[in-house]
Amino acid sequence: MPLQVASMGTSPLQLPLPTSKFDRPKMKMQVFHQKKLLPTFAHYALLIAGAILAMPDGGISDASVDIPPILSECFTPLSPSQAATWAEELLKQKPINNVPTFCKEAGFLCDEQVEASSNLLYSFSTYRFANTNETHLQANLESLFFKESLLSLGSLLQLPSFQEPPLPMRAFLPPSLRPLLFDPPTSLLPQVLLPFGFHASSPLALSMQHTLHLCTSPPIHHETKACVPTFEGMLHFATSAIGTTDVVVLSNPILPPQQIVAVVRLEEVAKGVAISCHNMMFPFQVFYCHHIKGTKVFKATLQMELGDNVKNISALASCHPHESSSISHKLANSELLCHWNYGDNIVWVPL
Repeated sequence: MPLQVASMGTSPLQLPLPTSKFDRPKMKMQVFHQKKLLPTFAHYALLIAGAILAMPDGGISDASVDIPPILSECFTPLSPSQAATWAEELLKQKPINNVPTFCKEAGFLCDEQVEASSNLLYSFSTYRFANTNETHLQANLESLFFKESLLSLGSLLQLPSFQEPPLPMRAFLPPSLRPLLFDPPTSLLPQVLLPFGFHASSPLALSMQHTLHLCTSPPIHHETKACVPTFEGMLHFATSAIGTTDVVVLSNPILPPQQIVAVVRLEEVAKGVAISCHNMMFPFQVFYCHHIKGTKVFKATLQMELGDNVKNISALASCHPHESSSISHKLANSELLCHWNYGDNIVWVPL
């Protein structure tokens, strides 16, 4: 069946699905600024149609999806024959002979001395695992989260003071390499370090351990989750959890820290059926995707004063029920608890 992509006012393109950059010479791509949804909403999309998508279970999917650069720029550069060659190396279950060549061809980040922040993973891991009274941690969390009742027309909000920069760009795994390099919950740190020859105490290895810890942890209340190292896996999880193949991906740039803003426009774009995906550190691209029952997603136009000038910016907020968290009890009690999505965090919603 063909992949049907919503045109959002633009004629759909007849293209093969570019899960590999190897396919890109066959394609004509169109990237545009989608102003129809919100006047200044930075929602760039790559419209793709007329493709056949093989899902992880071997089935075929009809799907409507707009792909922003945070995803489209991460398609694997490996051709099928290259992936097959490296799969033979990985099946030997020992360090690869030429790791630099493997990483270069695959688009991976293999400098084990790279120290990268874990983006929203920081707030997720502390929010999820730590019911703490530490002052600095509580202050960081309280700057990230706010009550749903504060997100209303005319309300004033302070944007988070704690915003980590985007993670380094890496390519997704080709599906054929996923079971050999990333298969939570069976993946253990020594197993994923072995092919690359990384030292367990290196900065990159510690980031990988943090990622595996979150991926293999039990879901929180009313949560469905998956860590996906392939685009195919992400699309399958999102469309299955949402219950439709007519979906759109939303993203937003980094917000100005600590700015006082007024909410001048507000639109609820999803209620109860949104999938949030958060970029996590690994040599290849891994997203932590999850759905929490009762989630709402809002697009907001925020107004801020810059000297004598007024500027409007667009923002994307997710609001979740979090009954079991200490920060939830302090900030929201029975209300939904909201946070802004920005940088290389994305949200899937029904079209």
